[in-house]
Amino acid sequence: MRIFVFWSEHYAMRGTVDAVARALGGWGHEVVVFRRRFSLRERLFGPDRPGDCRSWRLRRRARREAQNRAVRRTADADRPDLVLSFVGVDDWLFPETVAHLRQAAAGPVAAVLVDGLADRRMAGGLPHYNPVYSFDPRDPPVLREQYGRDTGAWRHFYDPAVFFPDAGVAPDIDLCFVGHPFPARLRLLDRVAAWCAEAGRRLAVAGRFWKAGRIGDKGRFARRHPALARYVDNRLYAPAEAAMLYRRSIICLNMHGNPSHEGGVQEGINIRTFEILGAGGFQLVDRLRALEPCFSAGRELETYGDGDELIEKIAYYLDHPDKRRSIAARGHAAAREKWTVDRVMRGFLAGLAPDRGNAP
Repeated sequence: MRIFVFWSEHYAMRGTVDAVARALGGWGHEVVVFRRRFSLRERLFGPDRPGDCRSWRLRRRARREAQNRAVRRTADADRPDLVLSFVGVDDWLFPETVAHLRQAAAGPVAAVLVDGLADRRMAGGLPHYNPVYSFDPRDPPVLREQYGRDTGAWRHFYDPAVFFPDAGVAPDIDLCFVGHPFPARLRLLDRVAAWCAEAGRRLAVAGRFWKAGRIGDKGRFARRHPALARYVDNRLYAPAEAAMLYRRSIICLNMHGNPSHEGGVQEGINIRTFEILGAGGFQLVDRLRALEPCFSAGRELETYGDGDELIEKIAYYLDHPDKRRSIAARGHAAAREKWTVDRVMRGFLAGLAPDRGNAP
């Protein structure tokens, strides 16, 4: 089966698409991966700056049009059996390109909303995808009612080729966090950083917390978050770097708090939930109902409800290594049993179009 896979270099999916391509290719499918390529200026300042001059906007549009034309030509020449598009906050495929793929493909043209319906910029292409999957359990009713799409739940997974325990790595960091600085996360990280400074604990925070190419942004962040700024490595970690950080850390913090399309925050669990456990890390994650079908709180990972409980459990598990290690071991075993890329993608393909024999 010939499968087209699309993604736009979404930071949380940097290793996921490669893992999906390897898994599908290992089952004998022919996989073609399309990536949206950003210019250096877009990488430094972001792809959609409100203050960009007209010439920059026209160049960006022309580059995107060229990429879409290439996709349409390839689809006409190769006629894929399945199209799978991982859509972040925006979809680099034009609606007319998605419609063209529907005409050219022999099978489904499916979208996976890796950020859920967090941003309406992807809405243009949604009427052309079918089915559409989202990691946020609140999205399927919206997708059915507003867009008339077949929908389903998307479960993240981890790549055991990258995220695996390593007994030879001795933990030298007390706490770590990897992710984007959403407001809810910043409030908690400020408290954690202040606690670490007072208790003399080692904290490592990775992510793009300020714009490296924007003059004064780092200073503004440091003034607003003085305790936290000293612990931030302000860059996006490659999957292998994140895996090593999880192995080096005694406690791996995981916070959600992603803004949702309807206000509030999303309710789906992120990919780091699986990657931390895959790397053998002890995970302390905010308490979400969506965790219950996947992992057992207190047995395979630990949860917290608010900032006070977070600090309390950090202190407790730093002082109780045996309990922490046993929970981490059970969490890794549960992730390895159910949530590797091979297991999840086999189930996904089997449910996507079982009548076409898409299951490997």
